[in-house]
Amino acid sequence: MTPHLEKLDLGGCVDFVELHMPVECLDLKILTLKVTKAGNLNLGMTPNLEMLDLDACNEFELHMPVECPKLIYLKIRGSKVSNLNLELTPNLETLDLSKCYCLLKIHAPVGCLKKFAHFSLDTHSNFKSFQVHEWYNSAELYSIAKSYIKAECIHICPLHPNNKLPNFGFDCETDEPGYSWMGNIEKLIYSGLCPCKNLEYWSATICGLQHLRGLSVDGSIPEDLWQLESLEKLSLNMVEIRHLPDSICVLKHLKSLEISNCLLIEQLPEEICRLECLEELYLWSCTSLRDIPNSICKLKWLKYLRVVGCDKVEKLPEKLGCLKYLEKLELGRCKSLQGIPNSICKMKCLKRLDLSSCDQVENLPEEIGCLECLKELNIFSEGISRLRLPQSIFQLKGVRITGSREQLESYGFTSFTESYPGSLNFYAVEL
Repeated sequence: MTPHLEKLDLGGCVDFVELHMPVECLDLKILTLKVTKAGNLNLGMTPNLEMLDLDACNEFELHMPVECPKLIYLKIRGSKVSNLNLELTPNLETLDLSKCYCLLKIHAPVGCLKKFAHFSLDTHSNFKSFQVHEWYNSAELYSIAKSYIKAECIHICPLHPNNKLPNFGFDCETDEPGYSWMGNIEKLIYSGLCPCKNLEYWSATICGLQHLRGLSVDGSIPEDLWQLESLEKLSLNMVEIRHLPDSICVLKHLKSLEISNCLLIEQLPEEICRLECLEELYLWSCTSLRDIPNSICKLKWLKYLRVVGCDKVEKLPEKLGCLKYLEKLELGRCKSLQGIPNSICKMKCLKRLDLSSCDQVENLPEEIGCLECLKELNIFSEGISRLRLPQSIFQLKGVRITGSREQLESYGFTSFTESYPGSLNFYAVEL
C-alpha cells in the first residue's frame, strides 16, 4: 500500500513480529528492523535495497533467493542465519556477523566482493576478533598492505567444553581490500568455528588463501607455504628450525622477508636468490646464523638489508657491490663480523651504513668516499673501538657520523651534538 516508500525504520519495536510484503517494493532502499521479533524477510521483494539492519533480531532467518546488486550494508548481528551466500551481494561494503551463533558457512568465491571494506565476526567462534578495514590512504603510508594473523592457546572451546585437546584462538586483522582475499573466507571461517581443530589444519587453511599478501608466523612454518603465490610480506618469529625450507624461495612475489629471534637457524638457503622481487631482508637476533650466502648478491632489487644481533656472522659476501639499489645496510651488534668488503664502494645508492657495536671491524674500505649518497654512518661502540676511518670519508658532504664521545674525539672531532637527547654517550657530527 506504500509503493514509493524509500526508508522504513521499525528499530526498537520490540513486539513487532512480521512484515507483510505481498508485492515488490521497488523504491525501498533502507530497512531497519533491529531489536524486533521479526522472523524472516524475503529480499527478493526488495531488489533495490541498499542498507539492511537486523541487529539483535534473535529470531531472524535471512532468505536471499536472488541477487541483491545494490545492497552495500548488511548487519545481521545476533540472528539465526546459518548459511550466507555473498556471491549474491556483489557490491557489499559492510558486513556484521557478530553473535551469529548458528553460522556454519559463508560462500564467497574469488572476486565476488570487489568493494568489500568492513567485516566483523566475534567470540562465538575461536576468533577473538576478526576485522577487515580498508584504509583508503594506506598506499601513501605503506609500500605493502598489512595483514595480521596470530594464533595463541586458549583453555576452553566454547562449542566443545569437554574436549581436552589443545585449542587455539586467533586474532586476525588486515587493511587489504576485501576482494584480494575474501574468496577464501569460507575456509577461514569454517576453520575458525571450532578451536578444537589443530594447528596443522589451520596451517593448511592458511596455505589455501592464495590471495593473501602478508603473513606473520610465530613458532612454526606451514609446510605448504609455497602455495601462497601472492604473498608479498613474510615475517617469521621464534621459529625453531635450523634451516629455512626451500619452499620460501619459490614465493616469486615476495618483497619483504623478516626472520627474527630464530635462535637455531644456522644458514639461509642458497636458493634465496630466486626471490627476484625481494626488496627488504631483515635478520634479527638469529644468534646461530653463521654467514650470509653469496647468492644474496643476485637480489638485484634489494633496497634494505638488516643483519642485526646475529652474533656469529663473521663475514659478508665479497660481491656485495652487485646490490646497486641497496639504500640501507645495517649490521648492528654483529659482534663477530671481521670486516666490510671493498665492493660496497660500488653501491651508489647507499644512504645508511650501521656498524654499531661491531667491535671486531677495524677498517672501512679506503674508497668509501665514493659513496656520494651516504647520509648516515653509525660506528658507535660501547667499549674501546679499533675502527679506523679512511681519509676519503672526509670528502663526503652532509654525512652524519654517530658514535661515542670518546670515539669522535679520537678522530679529531671537537664539535658534536647528542645524537639521541637523553641517551647515554650517543653523539653525532655532521661533515
